[in-house]
Amino acid sequence: MGWTVLTAWRPTWAKSSPPLLGKRNTGWPKCAATRIHETVQMGMLRLLINQLMDVAVGIFIVRQRWLHIIFAILLFWLSGFEFWRRETFTVPLDQPISLSTAGKFEHDFRVRVDTTHELTIRFSKGTRSREEAMRLVGSRWDCREKTLKTDCDASVPLRWILTDQFGKVVVAGEGETHGMTGHASDEFWRTVVPSIYVQAGHYHLSATILRDVPEFHGMTAHLSFALPGGKRSFGWQSDLAFWGGLINFFVLIPMTGSFGMILIGQGLGAWVRSRRRVGP
Repeated sequence: MGWTVLTAWRPTWAKSSPPLLGKRNTGWPKCAATRIHETVQMGMLRLLINQLMDVAVGIFIVRQRWLHIIFAILLFWLSGFEFWRRETFTVPLDQPISLSTAGKFEHDFRVRVDTTHELTIRFSKGTRSREEAMRLVGSRWDCREKTLKTDCDASVPLRWILTDQFGKVVVAGEGETHGMTGHASDEFWRTVVPSIYVQAGHYHLSATILRDVPEFHGMTAHLSFALPGGKRSFGWQSDLAFWGGLINFFVLIPMTGSFGMILIGQGLGAWVRSRRRVGP
């Protein structure tokens, strides 16, 4: 009865604790099993890491190939677009003419877009001051109140004939040209014929300065047949050139530059690794 009482008063932790001898007898097999289990787990983990690395290398190689392909496509598009834009919208005719002495001008040229063009004279100030050149060409505000008795500019007497490749006359005219229709810092434009509709093809322009215009001595001039200035739409070609140019400038050119830098970095990294392998 006394033994039972002593057993009943034992603490709870003492009842649940195994004997010390049992721990020593069973501890070594448990530690060995744990080590074996950990070794197997590490082996499986290394195998999994190697497999993942192989997959990652394969994905990298595939992505690198796609990166080269996309980079080549972007370069092809940008260069092809720029070539098409220059070929399509290059000024068909822009040739120097002499104004201070009378003379004749003839030139063959090619039109690439079916739309309205204009015939203009483009002046450069040359050795004259800008104010003097603007006065000779005829600034808009100087010629606003122009009458028959008002001499606000130096006129250019011009006769012109535009024919197609078959010799058919497209437009012809003769008269005194006046005023200025546009200007830049050192250049000024005078429109001769504001609207001439032509189709794509080859044309011939014959122009004659009917008398000497010594007022323009020291200035240079070009006779131009081109698309009208200003932000206008001339069909799908001009729309594609405008919007395509914006997309190229703000999206595709930066993207191409980024891809190019990535490829250059990869190439330099591969070169450095190869140098390290062959080094001493």
